[in-house]
Amino acid sequence: MSQSKTSLTSLTPDFEAIRKDAEQEVERELADKTGAARRATACRIADEATASMDTARRERDTAALSLALFDNKLGAHNVAGIPGSTFTRMKKRALGRSSALPAASSLSASARRAGVERVPFKEALEMLPRAAREYAAAAARLSVVNTELQAEAEEPYKRRQAPQPRIPFDKTKKEAAEEVRRQLLDVTDHEARLRLAADIVTRADRERRDLEPRRNLLATSITVFDHMSGVHKLMGLSHASADNIRQAVLGVTRSMRDLTPQELRDAARRAGVAPEPNASTELQEVSHQMIAAKARRDTALPVVGDTTLALNSPPYDWPVSRMAEMIDWHPEHLRTKVNDAKKRAAERARKR
Repeated sequence: MSQSKTSLTSLTPDFEAIRKDAEQEVERELADKTGAARRATACRIADEATASMDTARRERDTAALSLALFDNKLGAHNVAGIPGSTFTRMKKRALGRSSALPAASSLSASARRAGVERVPFKEALEMLPRAAREYAAAAARLSVVNTELQAEAEEPYKRRQAPQPRIPFDKTKKEAAEEVRRQLLDVTDHEARLRLAADIVTRADRERRDLEPRRNLLATSITVFDHMSGVHKLMGLSHASADNIRQAVLGVTRSMRDLTPQELRDAARRAGVAPEPNASTELQEVSHQMIAAKARRDTALPVVGDTTLALNSPPYDWPVSRMAEMIDWHPEHLRTKVNDAKKRAAERARKR
């Protein structure tokens, strides 16, 4: 095939038809979705379209510049769907020029010196219209869902209150604490009591660590996508604590109340936070589990300290290091619990 200065315009895709087909495809994908499921689908489409545009743009621009600069082909910008003035700036930038482009006869040599990537002619002829079609379709898909997401974000920001009545976390705490007391009630042997209490603390800490990321993600998703206020009530936390958690998830330093809906959504996308179906119900369940685990821990921890103090005193005189090894705790951590136990014992003696 001749590589003389001829036009590529005949290869130009039907961009109008491509955009129309892509828009209709998105509308079909969203047609049976509502609420959180619709938002989740729209966000997924937006993420996929953005990734496709990035890939297609690189291939399209590389092929277009190669054909224009190395093969002296006209109309590459038409095939790419790029305005002529924009393509001229792209060529100047690729050649490292701020003034006029060099003469057509010098373009190839200038491109080689500038390190412009050359694509084999036949490969570029295939790559350019294909990448242009992919880019146009992805851009149309993104436009549709962005319009929907933006319209939602620009609606009056009416936050729904957290479900009422107030979540009965006090009952959860009481039941969990009673469970631990029953477990320890008949265990009178000091060593066995220490092992059991330490095991309860260790398992409770592990459960909380495992649940915490999911709880934080759900709370953030509800705030961003469901526009719900009072989320801290669903978590059993103060407003300030819940706000700090959500800021950490989103990687922002401003309070949730100081961020606009669009700023929240942009931060969520960067952080990988998506709409979560049934998030409110799941958040309550996870929060109940975490609060129960903390109550078990808080009930068993003083027992660890008191029992360690008893074994560290006459007639046992066990060193703290021995007991720490026995329950697989760091000795200094266990010593702090012994000191706490001593303070409690002194306080009880003072009140007698």
